[in-house]
Amino acid sequence: MKKTIPISFIIIGLVAGCSKADLDIWRAGRLSRSSEKSIQSAVDLYTGALFAVPEGPKADDIRFKLGKIFFKSGEYVRSIEQLRRLALPQARELLARALLKNSDHTDALEIFNKIGDKGSDEYLYDYALAAEKSNLYDQALRIYALIHKAGPFREMAQERIRAISLASGKALFAGVDDDVKEMILSGPSQQDYPDASGAYLLIDEDIELTSDNRQVSESHYVIKVFNDRGKERFAEVSLGYDSTYEKLELEYARTIKPDGTVVTVGDKNIRDVSLYLNFPLYSNARARIISMPEVVAGSVIEYKVRLTRAQLPNRKDFDIAYWLQADEPIILERCRIRVPEDRLLKYKAVNADYNTFGFDMTPKVRHEGGKKIYSLEFADVPQIVPEPGMPSVTRINPYVLFSTFESWGDIYSWWRGLYIDKTAADADIRAKAHELTRDKKTREEKIRAIYNFCAQDIRYVAVEYGDAGYEPHRAAEIFKNKYGDCKDKAILLTSMAEAAGIQVYPVLISTFDSIDIQEDVPSLLFNHAICAVEADKKIIFMDATANTVTFGDLPASDQDRVTLVFLKDGYRLVCTPLFGPEHNKISTNMAIKINEDEGITAHRRIDASGLFQQAQRYWLKFTMPAIIEEQLKQKVRSLAPSALLGDYDIENVDDLDTPVLLSYSFLAPQYLKKAGKTRILGQLGGMDTSGIAKESRRYPIELAALAAYEEDIQVELPAHLEVKYLPGPVHVETKWFDFTNRYEMTGKNTFHFYSLNRAKERLIPAEDYAGYKRAIEQAAALADQQLILEEKK
Repeated sequence: MKKTIPISFIIIGLVAGCSKADLDIWRAGRLSRSSEKSIQSAVDLYTGALFAVPEGPKADDIRFKLGKIFFKSGEYVRSIEQLRRLALPQARELLARALLKNSDHTDALEIFNKIGDKGSDEYLYDYALAAEKSNLYDQALRIYALIHKAGPFREMAQERIRAISLASGKALFAGVDDDVKEMILSGPSQQDYPDASGAYLLIDEDIELTSDNRQVSESHYVIKVFNDRGKERFAEVSLGYDSTYEKLELEYARTIKPDGTVVTVGDKNIRDVSLYLNFPLYSNARARIISMPEVVAGSVIEYKVRLTRAQLPNRKDFDIAYWLQADEPIILERCRIRVPEDRLLKYKAVNADYNTFGFDMTPKVRHEGGKKIYSLEFADVPQIVPEPGMPSVTRINPYVLFSTFESWGDIYSWWRGLYIDKTAADADIRAKAHELTRDKKTREEKIRAIYNFCAQDIRYVAVEYGDAGYEPHRAAEIFKNKYGDCKDKAILLTSMAEAAGIQVYPVLISTFDSIDIQEDVPSLLFNHAICAVEADKKIIFMDATANTVTFGDLPASDQDRVTLVFLKDGYRLVCTPLFGPEHNKISTNMAIKINEDEGITAHRRIDASGLFQQAQRYWLKFTMPAIIEEQLKQKVRSLAPSALLGDYDIENVDDLDTPVLLSYSFLAPQYLKKAGKTRILGQLGGMDTSGIAKESRRYPIELAALAAYEEDIQVELPAHLEVKYLPGPVHVETKWFDFTNRYEMTGKNTFHFYSLNRAKERLIPAEDYAGYKRAIEQAAALADQQLILEEKK
């Protein structure tokens, strides 16, 4: 019978100007709605029947039919609910496939393995896919190979086999571009760079800010491996990304063996992993790890990746630091940054004093296709050879900072908009804030109590600012979970303080081992978040991630850093304090009694402040007691041969408001060195010269902190010994340090030794190194004296 289109449809089509395609779409929608209604009716009828017959073979048949309906409708969770309790073979097969579709790969594979590898091509394909998703590539390849019948599943299986398997090109340099081949053939060897483990033959970066405010970055790396260190350094390629807004695509990766044979990476060599597997709040921080195959000394690793950021931090701006040097030599590096013609891109060369190679760090700018293109290119760039005590690489490696952020105010407005609603305190936070502060009298006591709670009771997850997104979680969520990253802990501290009536400000900071903030080029290159509170017309910074740092103190990595403080009505760029040597001080007080048998009994007490207090508290808080005791035993042996540890006392480890106290006693059967009737007491004090072993330096020395080391020792002699030689005082003052060693008799049979080494400059420039080295060696030589005793006549 010939089908006709109702006249009403024709009239509607003519009036509305609809095509046949429009009518087909309308009819398809009508049928779809009818189908959905029919499916829902079937579900309702089956559900009613199941209610009437809840158990038995008929109930199992109903559940199987419901499971099929839900599976075909894409409702895999509901399908799994119906199928889990069924033992029917066809139900178990469908359950395995539903679990696979729902990404429950482990459970799916367990059922597939029990059923076995006999079944339809569709079943075998899903079975193999479950094995592949579980990283069981050999099993997946075996099952894919069982699909013999021509058709779509065989084609898909063959595609998966090609993707998983390694492909070795028979022709030399198969698939390698001619220019890359030339780089490899003319490239350097280990003899050219004896300190290197490999060389970057090519680093090519193309970064584009699109007109719709996406960032698209393409990176092409060609790396030659020189030795076993190079294999360890380069054979595992890790590419980090944020799965929330970033898409990482691997265009290709391959190993080019020394004979020119090419081994292409397959899917079995690639893993995509969470960087913080145990912390679901940060599951978006991920890494694509490529295990490069068949890497040996002389191999070349080549890969090309594309990273697309669908949403920029504030939806329109980005920044990037393009580094000149690396830890290995670079034969050729080039970078192109493309921005729309109407966008302003600021740039600045930083650490230019270390560009002693004459490279031009000024980007070349050209206009093309409605874009401004900024280009940099460098050839034969030396590697950075580390030196003991050198500053962070971020402060000695020249780079060009690019940024489209127009002002710090833009960054302030954007991030404040992200966090402001997250600071809202719920009933639990308000109750805890009240509990912590109800018996505190002053504002400082209250904020100290809240800081202590956030630092000690909220577990820190070490995710750098930006690594898992810029938006913090809600304070209530962090309080409930009892863990958070730096920005989360800062937001919780802000919330709890506000609940107690105290205004606290979130702060963004770039830590000591990261990039120095350039005040004239606003950027988002912070890696940490802390807090600040105003007190007595000054700002006190608080780092709630540092669980052994007292209120008012800071970790060394937070000191002397430019920060962005988010005030209630605007921002301020404020530098954190650099605490001096009187703040960072470790004092050792020891009383030694030399007995008549010339053994000793001694008592030692260590008082620490600042960084030393932080370190000592951390050691005593997070080290197994048995190991602490063993380390104390080792320490007393370093003070006297054959020394035996006696009692020891540890106090105030968990109380951030009270200094940690550590004291212990020990005895030693032999302490003095005998030379006839003369006795030699080992050198007390002294100057460490291990940090100045190099004759010259390219880079400065940078101390972890301005610190003071003080030693105070009282010695009581036995009746049969007296002092024959008492070393004279040593006092050395330089622009870098002050050093004092002093012996004095305090009684007929007692003497006192005092030593103080006090740093005055954190940074010793390379041009000062010769004088600094000479001053330390002179101080060490002056202090290299021993007190001489002799038997009384």
